Amino acid sequence: MRDYFEQIEKTIKSNNRKKYIYAYWGEFDHLCHKHGAKSKQASKHFKKISAKLTHFLESIENTTVIVIADHGFVDTTESEVINLADHPKLKQTLTLPLCGEGRFAYCYVHPSKAEDFEKYVKSHLKDYCNLYKSKELIKKNYFGLFEPNKKLIDRIGDYVLLMKDNYIIKDPLEGEKMRFEIGNHGGTSKDEIFVPLVVIDK
Repeated sequence: MRDYFEQIEKTIKSNNRKKYIYAYWGEFDHLCHKHGAKSKQASKHFKKISAKLTHFLESIENTTVIVIADHGFVDTTESEVINLADHPKLKQTLTLPLCGEGRFAYCYVHPSKAEDFEKYVKSHLKDYCNLYKSKELIKKNYFGLFEPNKKLIDRIGDYVLLMKDNYIIKDPLEGEKMRFEIGNHGGTSKDEIFVPLVVIDK
């Protein structure tokens, strides 16, 4: 982390020209996934970042520093994990394994099995997720504002499973060991989509 801030400071002071510096620190994200966003490990690391940032700000001038995360987190327990292997009838309706995030899963459904897919989700998974057609969420601007890229629909499947509460859904590939992480994101809860934006003028 010391090198991270030193390199940013060095770049700022390298000349007097205006410049834009993008720097990403990934360890906090890693700790939140592994131990949970409310864990002692994540809290301790956050305090370390805060202390280093304070020292860094004291070393620079004539600079605007913007601090933001790319997403928030929710903590999940193993009892809140939905394993698609436990739902073979649903799996049979898919042409590809689930994609996207465990909290916001993209479903590529065989055209002739779309009705079976919808019925199964609405009858067996209604307590864990909401079902949407992907095109519907594009229209509602879930993927952003303005005109969507023409290839977007190819990347988000035919349907989306938007998980409720703190549930996640997993669909491991053949031979892949299902890995559980406490911290998860990709859903639309307030804890996931609202993150602080800190702007500091030096």
